[in-house]
Amino acid sequence: MNHPRPAFEPHTRHMLDLWRRSGLAQPLSAPTIAGRREPVDVGRDFVLRHTGLEHRDITIDGPDGALTVALLRRPGAAPGGPLTFWFHGGGLVMGNRFSSVEVIHWLLETHGGVIVSPEYRLAPEHPAPAGMEDCYATYRWGVEHADELGVDVARTLITGMSGGGNLALAVALAA
Repeated sequence: MNHPRPAFEPHTRHMLDLWRRSGLAQPLSAPTIAGRREPVDVGRDFVLRHTGLEHRDITIDGPDGALTVALLRRPGAAPGGPLTFWFHGGGLVMGNRFSSVEVIHWLLETHGGVIVSPEYRLAPEHPAPAGMEDCYATYRWGVEHADELGVDVARTLITGMSGGGNLALAVALAA
């Protein structure tokens, strides 16, 4: 049975029409996605320049092979801070392990600890549940290596932005 799409609330309809006419709205396709994907080094350089965080990339075993994970912390941070997992936004089709980390870097300033952020696989090349599986593997690795990271696993935060927020919820439910 074919159901008609419900109408948008009038103000929402108006804003969507303005957005479409602005030229900013582009349908997602292979070329538009590729054009919006930020190179990892650009994101890394921005985050490190604007936050003063120390960064180290590691490789862990992911569900489909090697998985790159960024570890970020304040220079000289005392051990025992929280273990924070950051899953970037980007609609599950764009972004990288450094995307929007500057939004939460204040947590390290306030509470110490480590941010663990994976370079999870993106759609459409890697359909769901690939990204969630990568994030869950990162979570498992972080909890198993809490002592090595110098964090208090009882103070674990799983968070993300936009699509990463959905991944954070999925990982929290699976944990």
